[in-house]
Parts: sequence; structure tokens; C-alpha cells
Amino acid sequence: MDLTINEPAKVQTYGKVVNTDGVYEGEFKDDRRHGKGTMTYVNGSKYEGSWQAGKKYGQGTLMEADGTIRRGFWRKGRLDGSGSVCAHLIGL
Repeated sequence: MDLTINEPAKVQTYGKVVNTDGVYEGEFKDDRRHGKGTMTYVNGSKYEGSWQAGKKYGQGTLMEADGTIRRGFWRKGRLDGSGSVCAHLIGL
């Protein structure tokens, strides 16, 4: 009988991190943003949605500081072509 010793599995956790980029609150895996979470950036923009391996990935919405809203499917930190952009007109 062979015995195999595996490395301990990384557990998905929930937490809050404040750093020079802003504040992230949500799920983590392997010490990276992974799962559902919200990132509020220092410039006032805010992303709410899914993360994978530290990058925006999956359904999410980015509300930019200027009022522009970008929502849809994100892949490797960028809005995929199937997303939508809504401009918020201020002062009209």
C-alpha cells in the first residue's frame, strides 16, 4: 500500500484588505481575491462582482468616479466584448 502525502488544501476565506489601491472586502483563495467581492479604489471607483486569481473575472459592475458604469462579463481584469457601458450625465 502506497501512502501519498499531499500539501494542505488552501481554504477559501472572507476578509477585508486595505492597501495603496483601496479597500477590498470579499472572498479570498490562495491569498488572492477570488469569488464574490467589492473593491473600492482610492480614486473613488468601485467594482462589485466576481474575482478569479486576483483579477476581475465573471459577472460584475464597475462604477467609475466620473459616473460611468461598466457592467457585464469580465475576463482577466478587463470587460469582455459582451458588456455594456452607461454614461452618467452630470448637470443636465
